[in-house]
Amino acid sequence: MADDEFETSARVLEAHADYRVLRLLAVRNDFGDPGKKEVRRAAIVDTETTGLTLGTDKAIEPGLVVFEYAPATGEVFRGVTTTARARAPRCRRAGRTDCPGHRHPRIAARPAATRRPRSAPRSPAE
Repeated sequence: MADDEFETSARVLEAHADYRVLRLLAVRNDFGDPGKKEVRRAAIVDTETTGLTLGTDKAIEPGLVVFEYAPATGEVFRGVTTTARARAPRCRRAGRTDCPGHRHPRIAARPAATRRPRSAPRSPAE
């Protein structure tokens, strides 16, 4: 489907009261010229986890955004780098479909009966 066909379909859905269309935001890295203002760099760190329990849940997607800002006003001028690295969580609840890891294509493709139990050794193919 061409981009204009997607846009036409989205407009038809938006016109209906039962639908709402969400669009991707355009990525911007420049937010203005700092001029002669003092500029510093800062970072925002974000992590996605499988839950909130220390010791049992895992961090699955760390993210980092480095940006430049004016310390006097807090105004942000430029995004310097963005880093995110996702990894599929391991599921300890064999046979359950509500586990976040079961949405991972490699796990979801195998029937529950063929999944290796957590205590079983890995085969060379895995």
